[in-house]
Amino acid sequence: MKKNYLWSYSLVALFLLCIACNSEDVNFEFNEKSSAQQTTCEDAKIVTLIAGQHIDAGTVTVTNDEENLYVTYQTNDDWSISETHLYVGPEEDIPQTRSGNPKIGHFPYHGDNNDPFVIPLSDLNDCFVIVAHAVVNKIVDGEIKQSETAFGCGDKEFSGKRWGCYFEYCKKDCEVEKECVDAKGLFYKPLSLCFSEGGFSEWGWTNLIKFIILDEYQNNNGKNWQMPLYINEEGEQCTEQDKIQIGYIELNVFYDADNNNLPSLSAEYILTDSSYELSEVSFYFGFDKYPTDSEGNFTTSPEYYTYKVDNLDGNDFKLPTIAFDKEKLGAYSYFIPHAKVCKTTM
Repeated sequence: MKKNYLWSYSLVALFLLCIACNSEDVNFEFNEKSSAQQTTCEDAKIVTLIAGQHIDAGTVTVTNDEENLYVTYQTNDDWSISETHLYVGPEEDIPQTRSGNPKIGHFPYHGDNNDPFVIPLSDLNDCFVIVAHAVVNKIVDGEIKQSETAFGCGDKEFSGKRWGCYFEYCKKDCEVEKECVDAKGLFYKPLSLCFSEGGFSEWGWTNLIKFIILDEYQNNNGKNWQMPLYINEEGEQCTEQDKIQIGYIELNVFYDADNNNLPSLSAEYILTDSSYELSEVSFYFGFDKYPTDSEGNFTTSPEYYTYKVDNLDGNDFKLPTIAFDKEKLGAYSYFIPHAKVCKTTM
């Protein structure tokens, strides 16, 4: 009988030894709160974790990304956390007694360490309150010397006799500032004049658009003229070889029956480079080579262009129909197309 016991003990010992030898192959399931990804928006809100009404025992940090809210407790010095209780939501729904004392045990979130709490933003309003409670212990030489109730304290306190404080938080804006550049169109070199030739420091072109040239091109080729749309990454040079084409402006001329049969132009911005999207579109159209500013001086600034629209987010945009003044202009005008294009977020 003793031999059987010894044999059983030997098997158990051998089994435990095998587990120890292969511990590198054992997979542990981590707490969901501690393994969450936190690419947060804007700056975090940090409040002091006050223990026993007057002791600075650490911090409570609140952040959010586009989907979740993160609440993280952090102690300092010799303090450690043994319990956490958390309420997040409307102020009027905080679990509390009639006399205004918090009912900690009724808080919806709780834990026993400082792992971050992860709460879906879809469950929350734009602004709400956070009551972050903890039990903290001061440990010296491995022994608990002091135990206190702690709260993440902001500018709000409970009305009851029992001590407690909390704070408000509003969701942070997660919009990432986009990387945007100017894009400009070049019509046809003999009829396009570089800005620098007009005495301006900016790069780009003013383009003499002749109705007859576009009309003949459409009739002979059975398609509309495509005016290259460039961005500039090599300085202020005005040669298209120094530019990167990201799309084109499709020009179509016709006689507009709705506007006294005047020769008219339609133009559509089309991006062919999927790494960019349109953010803003503007153009100048007139008899002079350049528009004038508020003081009557010629300028290349899009602020003074004939037409402007912003807050775009696509890869194409059609301008309103532009009419040539046939009597005054002889069916030609200068055209300066401009766009602000931004890197797309993949």
